[in-house]
Amino acid sequence: MANIKSNAKRNKQNKARHIEVHAKKSDMKTQIKKTRASKSREDLNLAYKKIDSALAKGIVKQNKADRLKQRLALNANK
Repeated sequence: MANIKSNAKRNKQNKARHIEVHAKKSDMKTQIKKTRASKSREDLNLAYKKIDSALAKGIVKQNKADRLKQRLALNANK
């Protein structure tokens, strides 16, 4: 445990950030799986939105976001 106030605050912030990032990433992954299963346009658009949101928050990098979107598009067109 931290003995210094600033370290205690930093630990608290890191814990909160971890929860937020994990939830956002989990939500994105769930939507991607749902889109792969259904192959509907509505799900594809929602998945794109979730990926772009995660990209804007810095949860995934640009290359990974592009790769995920490309694979979803290929899967939807089959």
